[in-house]
Amino acid sequence: MIPNLVPRDPVSIGLSRALDLKALGSEFARALPDAVTIRQVTIDRLKYVPGEKAVLGVRVEREGYTTPLRYGVRIFAHDAVPDRFEKARSQRGLVAPECGEPVIHLPSLNAVAWAFPNDRKIAGISNLLSSDCWPVTGPDLTMEILRYVPEQSCTIRLQSVTAATLFGKTTQACASGRVTGVLSALTQNAAGRVGFARHVPSPRAGDFVWQECVPGAPVQAMELLSSPEKLARIARAIAGFHQTPCDGLDVRRPEHLLRSAPRLRNLLAMLPPETQTAARACANWLEDDPPLNASGPMLTSHGDLHPKNIFDDGRLVSLIDVDSVALAQPELDLGSFSAALIYFGVLNGLNTQTIKQALTVLRATWCDATGRALDPGLLNWSIATCLIFERVYRCLSRLKPGRVEICSQLATWASRVMQAENEIGSRA
Repeated sequence: MIPNLVPRDPVSIGLSRALDLKALGSEFARALPDAVTIRQVTIDRLKYVPGEKAVLGVRVEREGYTTPLRYGVRIFAHDAVPDRFEKARSQRGLVAPECGEPVIHLPSLNAVAWAFPNDRKIAGISNLLSSDCWPVTGPDLTMEILRYVPEQSCTIRLQSVTAATLFGKTTQACASGRVTGVLSALTQNAAGRVGFARHVPSPRAGDFVWQECVPGAPVQAMELLSSPEKLARIARAIAGFHQTPCDGLDVRRPEHLLRSAPRLRNLLAMLPPETQTAARACANWLEDDPPLNASGPMLTSHGDLHPKNIFDDGRLVSLIDVDSVALAQPELDLGSFSAALIYFGVLNGLNTQTIKQALTVLRATWCDATGRALDPGLLNWSIATCLIFERVYRCLSRLKPGRVEICSQLATWASRVMQAENEIGSRA
């Protein structure tokens, strides 16, 4: 079922057509060579920005082939798409894909599609896929594309019987030197409190980073919500990370959590009137009253702390994706992590008391492990802000099934947190 989009939004015209997979397949069938028979099209990724764009990750499966064609599709909000198409296909450095042209025009969607490994914003994918840039070689070496988010990032995995599993990543603004330096400093200074992926040098310099696989598997949010012991173990590792010195980091202020505010305002129009009113009230309060004068220590902070970025093998807890590490007040990380736990709890139908108990364990364990107190006002604000400007924003912009329906509950949680009722930073 095609979800309700923002009313009268020019992007929604092309996006609603693209979300009809039959129509999307027909559009690709017209753009690809006649010899191609499309078996199926799927949308892997979606980001909807009303009034600006929608970006889709599309897979096209063909009869007679096991490997799908991948495309990054940008739907525009204006009628100048033919000019954008001409500009895109005339750019330097385009790579010939397995089938068709590097850039194709999808007129009925008001869109342009870049054939992987070409991408509108990521310049380093073709280098990442080149074996000349791989740190390991061998006849049994296999490469797998793990994650491709158009205009954002691409991650691949190299596996071999005789060598360690490696992950390579490139992003829109890949600062490989910075990431390498952060990883080295964190690994050297962690003192066994928490683990990190070891950086692996490449035979050729480029806008990508290679790392070894960390041990274990990503922690599951539902396991943390149901097991105080497991959550306490993770909380101690987070505390250890926050206490790991790392020189030369940028400073991140609380208002950084509001960066999605302009886009969120438009997306809220997708919600039912009552939910929209509640969410807007929360958003307005949080924007109007940021804790600009909050005091407290500035510690090493992750910047994207959620369960999927935490691995545990039973002996060592490790953190991955350190691209956003900065110097910040720890309440920002803990607010984002708490919002993630609330989100997964709500999504899976957990009761309020169970979620609240988990948040209490997180706060108490972190404080015990660091010997520090948290600023309850800053923590409350951070949790509520992340619920609205991260979790509600993603529910609306990514259009995954069942997500729009939980926005009302997330807004209720944010409102209660602001009133110090339901959060780990309660003043009570």
